Amino acid sequence: MRRFISIVAGFLFAFALGIPLLAREMYYHPPDRDKYVSLEVVGDERGTLSVLWPERYGRWDSHNFQGTLEASRGERYRLRLTNCTDSRIGLVIAVDGRNIISGDRSYQRPSESMYVLNPRQTGVFNGWRSGMSRENRFYFTSETDSYAGSWGDTSRLGFIEVSVFMERPRPEPIHPIFEKDQARSRSDNAPGASVQKSEESSPGTGYGEEIYSRVRETDFDPESFPAERISLKYEWPSAFHTQNDHRYHAPSPRYAPDEDDSGFAPPPPRR
Repeated sequence: MRRFISIVAGFLFAFALGIPLLAREMYYHPPDRDKYVSLEVVGDERGTLSVLWPERYGRWDSHNFQGTLEASRGERYRLRLTNCTDSRIGLVIAVDGRNIISGDRSYQRPSESMYVLNPRQTGVFNGWRSGMSRENRFYFTSETDSYAGSWGDTSRLGFIEVSVFMERPRPEPIHPIFEKDQARSRSDNAPGASVQKSEESSPGTGYGEEIYSRVRETDFDPESFPAERISLKYEWPSAFHTQNDHRYHAPSPRYAPDEDDSGFAPPPPRR
């Protein structure tokens, strides 16, 4: 089930931000980027984590950015994203190749579940969404303890990926008398309408403790292609300081389909 989820502002501040004073302004973007969203990775212990951006982006164009950051084993972290535009945007967010709302394998497509941010709104995402008012915390861990690893899917282990989708223009009603019928038609036809030891070579993200985090479903019709993509590779300190080569993992064998149909990230199968 695909979901479009909108942040409930009041609860976001009270529960999702946690300890905002820990966030230090250390995160930076490439100087020449056209910014749709601002992304910060905020650790419970270290605050906002520094990101290293390569001088060249290889085959990535001006709306695709890839950086690296240092992971600390066992540290809880959250993602803080700010909509830098004057329009609503949809965000497909994946950690270790898994959609953080549904828990399914992510291909960064508009057909996936996504969060929706209003103009200039900031959303803080603490973990895997397990319900409309629950998240299970992100934390840096080993491959075997990671959420993706528990599903046998390590093809994107160590990556945090965000694709930004702009909203398609909504048609204006022809006449006020037809407004109600047209609104019903949009609701019926819109896609996704609501019914929203030693260190291992590659770190991953675990499925941590449950916390309260309230959201609501909303209607959102995304464009077919992302306006911007950001990819962050997190590494253990030894790899972060020595290789920092931004390599992608080769695809692993396809995992068995998830049986959970709630539309949210289910607990790891071993639990």
